Amino acid sequence: MPNAATLREQGGVIVLPPRNIPYYTINHSQYQEAQDKQMAIHYPILNNGSMPLFKMHDKVSVDYNYCNVVRPAPIFPNSTYHKKFRREIHDDGTMGRESTDYSSKRKTTMINSVEMPLKQYQGKVYGDRRCIQLDERRKIIATRNIAQGEVILREKPLIGAPMTNEFLVKETNEDNNTKGFRSICLSCSKITRTDHKCCKCGFPMCDEKCAMHPDHADFECEVFATNPVAPIVHVNEYKKIKLLRCLLLREKDPEKWQKIMDLDSHEKIRSGSFCALSTTIALCKFIQQECHLKQYDVETISHVFAVSTVHSINTVNVSAYPLAAAVNNKMTKASLLFYKAGLLTHDCSPNTRCVISQNGTGVDSFMVTVFASIPIPKGEVLTTSFVDFTQGTFQRRADLLENYFFSCSCRRCLDPREHSTFYSALKCPKCPGHLLPGNPLSLDLSSVWLCDNAPRCDFIIVTAQVLELLRAVETDITKAAIDGFPFQEYENLYKVLGKYQGSILHSNHFYILHIKYALIFIINQLLEIVTEEDAQKLAVEQIKLCRSGIMVADVLRPGNNRIRGTLLYFYHEGLLMNFLVDAKHKMADPNSNFSLSGRNEFGRILKVMRMARECLIIEPQGTPEHNKALKLALDSTGMQHLLRYFKFIN
Repeated sequence: MPNAATLREQGGVIVLPPRNIPYYTINHSQYQEAQDKQMAIHYPILNNGSMPLFKMHDKVSVDYNYCNVVRPAPIFPNSTYHKKFRREIHDDGTMGRESTDYSSKRKTTMINSVEMPLKQYQGKVYGDRRCIQLDERRKIIATRNIAQGEVILREKPLIGAPMTNEFLVKETNEDNNTKGFRSICLSCSKITRTDHKCCKCGFPMCDEKCAMHPDHADFECEVFATNPVAPIVHVNEYKKIKLLRCLLLREKDPEKWQKIMDLDSHEKIRSGSFCALSTTIALCKFIQQECHLKQYDVETISHVFAVSTVHSINTVNVSAYPLAAAVNNKMTKASLLFYKAGLLTHDCSPNTRCVISQNGTGVDSFMVTVFASIPIPKGEVLTTSFVDFTQGTFQRRADLLENYFFSCSCRRCLDPREHSTFYSALKCPKCPGHLLPGNPLSLDLSSVWLCDNAPRCDFIIVTAQVLELLRAVETDITKAAIDGFPFQEYENLYKVLGKYQGSILHSNHFYILHIKYALIFIINQLLEIVTEEDAQKLAVEQIKLCRSGIMVADVLRPGNNRIRGTLLYFYHEGLLMNFLVDAKHKMADPNSNFSLSGRNEFGRILKVMRMARECLIIEPQGTPEHNKALKLALDSTGMQHLLRYFKFIN
């Protein structure tokens, strides 16, 4: 095994294997095979492409983010209830003694995720992933304690089709100005860049290769070739493609078809919904009359459509882009139906996180990985969020009822204060109190909102009036954010923020936080073009905005997730920009004791970087989140200089 000095020279990480456990290497092609054998694999990538592999032995694993031997169970670095052993690495590359001293200041290099973090994410794949089971309520529960960040399951989709969301098919020019809508390729689920059409069915495709792909050619293309169907003119019509592909599985893949029929469709709630009934009628007309597939009855069509809607996961999470520029047009915008991952229960503050990756083309190239976003105790139900958790209670519950055919009554929805964040609260016009829904589970427009100072304050308002006010807020935000010039958008959004924050809406209201999130993105653009003095002012403002967002995210969506990771990323950028400007002036002052105070501040920045990297690095390669995580590596010349100056490394 190479020693520490050798690995440091190679640009890799320093590996400390557990005692008496065999050490050997595998290549990338053997990685998936090793997972199936239930081995614990950690793969710090070296320049030669090899990956150290450790066999599972009595549930002993290696925590590479700290380079510690962790006993007895595999856990993530944030856990504090297991004893961890650290070893010092001396200048000559030799290993020092084991120690549990976390506070002593050593001259030797301490290997941990702050002072010497990994240059590439070392994903945790635990050997024993049999940690879940289905109970009598058809809910997935944990059969043992699941650590934060642990991989719970991996699964390929049953079927897939383009997403049905207008936000994701906006085409923009180089200045991010909306030009209109373009069709989505039925094969690769990306926005089409050409006017190419399938020679058999006439639907828009990227090219002939996409037109001949089995996902299209073996499914709807066969139907449309013999039964000409009008081309899709609205993004919501892509749900027809997904429904048709699911129905055709009855003849093409009976095993997948049986899984679809086994999933819950929430028939009882759907039967009383006018929206669900009208949608079912339109889809039945499409399948039976336009496609001439009369072998599928109304009940089957209704069940399959509901299942394909409720149990699907999108490759692009719209909640990660509130008020930001349109999503990268080159990203795959697919809606994928899963069986096991589809059984996860909805919760507005979920304990898991689903990440979809793609390796190749077609539906079979996708895979969902379900991570534990927070520690999950034994017996707890595994949950995910079907809707945008950045919306208020009324908006989330209305979205669930309309599109997923059920009503949510989780702890967050039951609490009018939403865990004391006042996320949907309005300011009372008569007193310093706040207006909250009297019955947060009610979707009735005549339901009452009361002041939390009652009975001292008797002011009331109904839901219809609240929604009218929020529509006015949304209109102002939209007008402020469409200018196209960062400086003007920055000024416009701050005017809207000053108009509503604290006087009409609570400072933690979801629309206020959406404005702050948009301002963070704009400030990030401005930091690259303004002067040093203005950059420091903007950095301080960015720090304040990020702090307010992180405080709410830590309550409503704790643990590792996209929103929190993105906020931490921009938070670190603001801290680093402000720190570098101060350092430039204080380093030039011989009387300044900057080496001590600066070391503490820089250590805090490194900690924020580590937390942001942990949240974002597991995102698929090529996504904005993953690219942000890659920027958090400490191998740049400037960062290495700061690490040496403050003696984090030798």
